[in-house]
This record gives sequence, C-alpha cells and structure tokens, in this order.
Amino acid sequence: VVKPLCDLLHPEVDGKANYDALLTLTNLASVSDSIRDRILKEKAIPKIEEFWFMTDHEHLRAAASELLLNLLYSDKFFEETVAKGTDRLKLWVLYAAEPEDERLSRACSAAFAVLSHDETACARVMEEIKSWPEVGFLKIFWLGYGNGQKRSIGLDIFCFYTKFYF
Repeated sequence: VVKPLCDLLHPEVDGKANYDALLTLTNLASVSDSIRDRILKEKAIPKIEEFWFMTDHEHLRAAASELLLNLLYSDKFFEETVAKGTDRLKLWVLYAAEPEDERLSRACSAAFAVLSHDETACARVMEEIKSWPEVGFLKIFWLGYGNGQKRSIGLDIFCFYTKFYF
C-alpha cells in the first residue's frame, strides 16, 4: 500500500490525488514503526518536503507537515531532522510561528514539541536559529487557538534542556 501512495506524490499530478495520498500516508505513519520505515525506504521524504515548501497550496502544505510530524516518531528520520547541516529543524520552528495557516502552525508546533524532547535539537535551536526575535519565540506557544497548555509544555521542556529561562 505504501509504495503506490508514495508514487502518487508528484507536484504535477492533480492536487486532490496528492492531498489524498498525503492524508492516507499520514494515517498509516501513525500506526507503527514498520510503516514509517517503509515510507522512508520508498525515499518519499523529498517528495513530501516538496509539498511542505509550497506556499500557494496551504492544504497540501499542511498535509505534508502532518505526515512529516508522524514520521518524526521514526528514530532515523528524527536523527536526520536534528542533524547539523539540515534546515528541517529551522523550518519546523518558522512554520510553527505562521499566523496565517492554523493547521500548518498546529502541526509544526506539535513537531517542535516532539523535537524539544531532544537535547541536541534544543541546542541546535539555540545555536543556529538567529531569528528568534523575528519569529516571536513565545508566539509559537501562545497562538490563540486553545493550545497554550500543550505548547507551554514544549516551552518548559525546551527551557529545561537549554537552561534558557525568561
């Protein structure tokens, strides 16, 4: 099931087919490590990220972020995400502060909370992301749609690992 769905992911294909494939893969990726590993084995990440970068298709972008969020539960993808030399971590943070797209912001905030459990990820955020004032660091955790409590937990974890207190 995973391979045909991954094969459907292509920007030139009708948006509905891509959207349905992304959502189905998102649901499958939530099931088990073996399915997440299968998605990674199909080399689907570059295809998924292509939708993640789209600015003119907010539904595809949000669906891609939800799929990538579920893939973060794969140790391999998590390690690739926090490794030096990649921009994935920075994108999670920047997209989490996106006020115009609530669905994208929620998925990316959740991913940031998952990533904040890792000391290496927290250290990278502090070392490499120089745009905190522009991003509005606290905005990530307090955007006004009732997720303040969940987001503040991510902030607490982040502060604990980085010894960064306000």
